[in-house]
Amino acid sequence: MTYWGNDLDRIRVIIDVQGFFVNKTPLRIGIGRTEKIGVDLPILRIRDAAGTVKPLIPGSSLKGVFRSYLENIARQKYPELWICNPFNNEDKLVEDEKDPCLICQIMGGGGRRKRLASHVYVYDAYPEGKVETLFITRTAIDRVRGSVRSGALFKIEAVPPLVKWKFWMRIMNIDFIDEVEAPPPEDELRDKKIELLRELLRAFAKGEIRVGAMSSVGYGVIKLEPEKTRVIKSVLGAEEHVSELSLKELLAGWFDEWK
Repeated sequence: MTYWGNDLDRIRVIIDVQGFFVNKTPLRIGIGRTEKIGVDLPILRIRDAAGTVKPLIPGSSLKGVFRSYLENIARQKYPELWICNPFNNEDKLVEDEKDPCLICQIMGGGGRRKRLASHVYVYDAYPEGKVETLFITRTAIDRVRGSVRSGALFKIEAVPPLVKWKFWMRIMNIDFIDEVEAPPPEDELRDKKIELLRELLRAFAKGEIRVGAMSSVGYGVIKLEPEKTRVIKSVLGAEEHVSELSLKELLAGWFDEWK
């Protein structure tokens, strides 16, 4: 029987990536149009336990851009493999007839019947310290006349560059470190899953990931700080092994040039 990634009935290995990333350009996770707080397009906020209101990057937003990046890279690196469009109903029928695709086996999803839980968990990101947001006035363009639309000024809110955000991602049962190996199930795609997760971390550390609105005009570039990020691996079984090292050390071992 083909193995298609549904191996979370027994947790063998947990890898936590915990640290910080910085938005290199303005970043905007919006809540839609409103005029109640003096800005047309405000950002998403949350009130923490101390009562402080802070910007928020939902884990779902981060995971979404991670998945999209993995889909694009997988199609380039493994042209012999079919990578689904998770929003296409016909693709879901294919996955029911065959197996969930490589990315669904990592990030969750699949067909209507063959559904997989995610092996990757990405938690909400919160900024360190107080954040003073910036406000930008923009003008809508009349696409028919190709000029500025009369009376169409609007104000948007964004997080300024160089804000530091707490980051936490957990990977279950995909051991991309192999420092202490857990016995894997039979999985013909295992090496590709490991390679893709390493490539994702490398891209994040190089500032090649974008999140939020207006990314096409340069907003939302985020860069993980490897020297401030720890990787904690727990191997569960008859004897538990826990190891901890820096992401910078790992990246130096995986890639000749990652900076």
